[in-house]
Amino acid sequence: MAKKDFWEDWKRKTKIELKVIEVVKKARQLILKNLPKNEIVGIYCKGSLPRREMNRFSDIDMLTIIKHSKYLPKLERLQKENKKSLGLPVHLGGISIYELKKGKHCKTSKKKASTSRVLKQILNYKIIYGKGLEINDFPVRSDAVDLESLIKFYKEYLIPAYKNKKVGFSEIVKGTFWLVEDEQKFKTGKSSTSWKNLIKSIKDKKHIIHETLKLRLHPIKDKKVRKEFLRKLIKYISSLEKDLKKCQ
Repeated sequence: MAKKDFWEDWKRKTKIELKVIEVVKKARQLILKNLPKNEIVGIYCKGSLPRREMNRFSDIDMLTIIKHSKYLPKLERLQKENKKSLGLPVHLGGISIYELKKGKHCKTSKKKASTSRVLKQILNYKIIYGKGLEINDFPVRSDAVDLESLIKFYKEYLIPAYKNKKVGFSEIVKGTFWLVEDEQKFKTGKSSTSWKNLIKSIKDKKHIIHETLKLRLHPIKDKKVRKEFLRKLIKYISSLEKDLKKCQ
């Protein structure tokens, strides 16, 4: 167990944060109860909570790093079986040491972030159990390859899945932050520690990130607005592909 939880020193916790923290504690205990402790390298909290950017629409994102891939399906089952009992939407993500060493995921029903993305982002995650991961021993892709891979994910999976009503509009909006972050890392070599810092760093008010933030904070069900955002997103992705080609 980490010496103390990362939120313990926070001042003026919001009502949302207090509620989410209790759910994270409950989810942590659920994982520890159902997985062998000697299999767990670390349990991390990532996303909006560590950044203190939680709002009533935010999901709770957790990642468990385990030694062997055979326990990954167990994590998926835990999430499905405990949706209601946890009280709030919680993503119990998992990745194995084997996957990190190979640089790719084992066969799974779920689409996941690349292993390279996990390794690059893990310094921004907060550990809530275990010793954690030493990242120097694992392969990491270039920022250009990461961006190219995420674009492929959008074009081949996420956008078609949205059009076929397999994922919601909120997934499109949330994922666009990752796309913009990869764009900035590719262009500047710098990584943002929060969405707020990412948005502040982009001065162009016509950039898609600013509309993305509005839709994230104030979700809209208007079909015309959603359709127009998707059109802009596809155009944005096309411009990213052109930027990548210039650097090849």
